[in-house]
Amino acid sequence: LLCFQRRVGLNGQGFIMLKFRTMHETSQNRVDQAPAKKTRLFPGALWLRHIGLDEIPQFINVLRGDMSVVGPRPYLPEDDQAYGQLSRRYPRRTLIKPGITGLAQASGLRGSCATKEQLLLRLDLDLYYVEHWSLLLDYALITRSALQIVAPSKPKVPLDRKETANGYRPPLLPLPSIEVKNGTSPYFKRRSL
Repeated sequence: LLCFQRRVGLNGQGFIMLKFRTMHETSQNRVDQAPAKKTRLFPGALWLRHIGLDEIPQFINVLRGDMSVVGPRPYLPEDDQAYGQLSRRYPRRTLIKPGITGLAQASGLRGSCATKEQLLLRLDLDLYYVEHWSLLLDYALITRSALQIVAPSKPKVPLDRKETANGYRPPLLPLPSIEVKNGTSPYFKRRSL
């Protein structure tokens, strides 16, 4: 019924994350972020995953102190190591506890990342949250995440990471503006990888 997965948390430390088991294990005993083929899913699991109910056991992780309700989503150690190769900024996302939901999920970016661009967009959103954390922002993200469960929608952020004069800002969220110096944002300008 429960699945125990090793994930990377605060300051890069590992912890065991709880989830409802929704798919069969692979022959390599490797856990995937999201199945490419629906054949590995248990009956009814697609519905559980679609509305996020498989994440409910993570509240136990919150009570244990491994996670927060809001924060960057934790990745598998293998994925975390691979993603860390894409950007020098990646480790900054572990400066706070991982969360059950985050800015990317509240913005409609749930599930696996199909492209490098989508992964970098999630990194941008994670870093924005790390740098601009507030109780008001947490409240807004919890509310938007709940709305995503009730009425899932397409991503509310541009998938091409276009920037504005004020830096990257996901629309429809009450977020403070990003400080801009010399016409660019220090965290969200496109950098060479």
